[in-house]
Amino acid sequence: MNNHEFQLRPVQPSDFQAVLDLIIAFDVAVLGVPDTTEDDLRTNWQQPRFNLATDAWVATLADGRLVGYGEVWLREPHSRLDSDMYVHPALDEPEQQAVGLALFDRAQARVAGHVAAAPPGAAIKLRQGIVHDEEPFMQRLLETNGFEVVRHFWRMEIGLTAPPAPPAWPANITLRPFDLAADARAVHAAVEDAFADHWEHAYSPFEEWAAWNLERSNLDPTLWFLAQDGAEIAGAALCFPELDGGWVRLLSVRRPWRRLGLGQALLQQAFGEFYRRGRPWVGLGVDASNPTGATRLYERAGMAVSKQFDLYQKMV
Repeated sequence: MNNHEFQLRPVQPSDFQAVLDLIIAFDVAVLGVPDTTEDDLRTNWQQPRFNLATDAWVATLADGRLVGYGEVWLREPHSRLDSDMYVHPALDEPEQQAVGLALFDRAQARVAGHVAAAPPGAAIKLRQGIVHDEEPFMQRLLETNGFEVVRHFWRMEIGLTAPPAPPAWPANITLRPFDLAADARAVHAAVEDAFADHWEHAYSPFEEWAAWNLERSNLDPTLWFLAQDGAEIAGAALCFPELDGGWVRLLSVRRPWRRLGLGQALLQQAFGEFYRRGRPWVGLGVDASNPTGATRLYERAGMAVSKQFDLYQKMV
């Protein structure tokens, strides 16, 4: 695609598949694999604090093809906004930069609207993540507009070329299956408790949490592993099939049961089950500065960093 003029317009529900295709093309170009699913995009568009008519827009060519997508999401009212944008990798570099700049400017205009609606003196964080060393234009654009890196996140993976070591469960811990009808709210409460002391954790109400985790088309309750101590859920590994491998979406151990090897056991349980199902790799995402020592746990288990994401922030 060369020397094409484009225009920005609000997103319409009918754009869903074209936006998803665009995001996947971007993911493959910068990550090597798709990182966004139909469930991810649909859930995001249906969030109660996200208005498709005002909070998302696309860049289109004269023939209607989508070459860019941007959004601003009200993560926490009067406190935090998240911004994201994608430009089609088929554009040449000058066109990518022109579309990227237009999406960025539109996002800043939407941010200004949120700021104007906030109470006087509200401290609002605006955040945007990019793939480390893969988006030089966006890195320069963010930094020249007052954004600074505040956190790094890693995508970590392991190849399963041989049967993983079996899990060694701590004393008094039993593994039990997840019952979707009976356990959903208890698992939500246990996960929220485990993540409460993570960096700037924002509590997710059950309905919001369920939309992201229970209403996914690839939900397989047999891949949700619960570690039980008496009547208490001590920890959980909530896993999903992804592409030809597996994904540990949430690995959580509540504070009273940490440093006992429970996280390692849950991870090995996940590795073993994915290997048994013929899935040759397992991945997960983690805060590179995780205060619970999760990164060291994953490295000991044989996982390695495949990509780094840099989280930028500015106060608006």
